[in-house]
Amino acid sequence: MQLFSLLGKVVNSQVDLSPIGIPVLNWGKQQPNVDFTIIVDSRPAKVNQYKDNQTNVNSEYGYFYKSDVALFEFFKGHTLKISPLTNKFDLDFLRILLNYPVASLMYQLDFFILHACAVEIFNKVYLFAGNTQQGKSTIAAYLIKKGGKLITEDSALMKLSPEGFHIYPSYPLVKISDQANTYIDFHQVRGIKFSSDQNKRRGYFVDSHSFCASPRTVDFCVFPEWDNGMNVMEKLSFIKALPKLMEASLSIYPLTREKEVRLLKDNTEFFRRVPLFKYSRDKSFFSLENIIYDLKRISR
Repeated sequence: MQLFSLLGKVVNSQVDLSPIGIPVLNWGKQQPNVDFTIIVDSRPAKVNQYKDNQTNVNSEYGYFYKSDVALFEFFKGHTLKISPLTNKFDLDFLRILLNYPVASLMYQLDFFILHACAVEIFNKVYLFAGNTQQGKSTIAAYLIKKGGKLITEDSALMKLSPEGFHIYPSYPLVKISDQANTYIDFHQVRGIKFSSDQNKRRGYFVDSHSFCASPRTVDFCVFPEWDNGMNVMEKLSFIKALPKLMEASLSIYPLTREKEVRLLKDNTEFFRRVPLFKYSRDKSFFSLENIIYDLKRISR
């Protein structure tokens, strides 16, 4: 077991998280209080009843099954149990572990969670949320190349405070396509190939100067969408924003009455604290050239 600093919490883990950029905590005789534990169950997992990507999460218990990877189980926000289906605890495994499974455990600790990436640029924090294949990670990579700092690339884990919604950093890696990497000139080295990434993107580590290692307050939330036409940044009303927030929720399944009430409450508070926008743009890399102007305009 090793101690790590993750999401502002002390994690005791049987899995080494350091290869993906999670800092190890080195303590002397006085051990800190552990917030949650990641354990590995060496017994064969009984997975015949599960389908790939099947999940069920509530405040007490949850699970997520990833075919050929593991059955992940979550217990009251204090234990994440892994029943592995592979002997390779590589970067692809760590990436999967630190996204949906950890997000589900944080849901049990009352975190507000969205499928989103986040970048700090111009002294503002922009959250790019929504469904897959809307160019969120490519936008993040473009902004990092222009001087921004990555906060998280796949899942946004937030906690409400008097100042607003604090977002916690994940790990210093971005996944983009080869075409996006060429256009942005993001990285010269060949990226890491992730066998489980259906979009066939490669992972690229960012250096410490391009990564926010401490929590930030979210200033704006933007939902990118493809549109064959001019770029348009539209501020959303609550009626238009709510369906998009629900679609971007990582903790929506299964949508029980209890969860529906909680999500409505959390989404309403998020809308009250954070300006939300729909960003329609042409499906081309060239449309990225307008985004800095558009982001500066909404932050005036």
